[in-house]
Amino acid sequence: MTDFTNTLKELRKKLRTRENGPASEAMEKLGIKYNRNHGLAVREIKTLAENYKYNHELALELHFKDIRELVLMSFMIENPKTVDCSQIELWLTELKDTEQAEQIAINLITEAEHCHNKFNKWANIDNDYAIRAVFMSIARIAMTKANNFNNSKFTEFIELCISKSSKEHINIAKAISFALRRIGRLNKYLQEQSLNAVKKIKDSKYKNSQIIYEEVYFELTDEFIVSTIK
Repeated sequence: MTDFTNTLKELRKKLRTRENGPASEAMEKLGIKYNRNHGLAVREIKTLAENYKYNHELALELHFKDIRELVLMSFMIENPKTVDCSQIELWLTELKDTEQAEQIAINLITEAEHCHNKFNKWANIDNDYAIRAVFMSIARIAMTKANNFNNSKFTEFIELCISKSSKEHINIAKAISFALRRIGRLNKYLQEQSLNAVKKIKDSKYKNSQIIYEEVYFELTDEFIVSTIK
């Protein structure tokens, strides 16, 4: 293993000079807890991470430091083209807040195209934040990589949304809603499939089924949005 002592010292110094105490305290009240949290905004962390892409060994080193900024940075600097899917799965099992779920989805899972066939498996991980990350990734794929998939694949994603709509965590419901709304905006066929899906979800009467139905139905039947769907 490469000695990252100097790199870590450099990073810790940069974090200390940018520390935002009030932001850190506010995050702790929201349940975002680490051994150390310097309170940096995600955009600041991303700027710092640009200097260390794509460094697999450093990503592994940072991930287990229990320092908020370094954990989030590990998702940003790992190479999504070469990362092992088992590593992502391990990191998913360890997610402990919504912020981590969003950053691993945006920076790593969405871009790790060779792992997109793992979503059904990952959606069964016993960690609500991991499940949220899966559906956040599906939404991002619909937004940024739709040309890489056919209707059949997105239909599979829709079925996964239906199957996990029973989960009681509101953040999962919001992510499912987001995924269905983004898929439904891709074309008329997927719009119809997404609307049919939320009708099934509504009929299931799970805790958050009404929330998912209302958000998706409102967006995918909105006159302006409908006019943009090809």
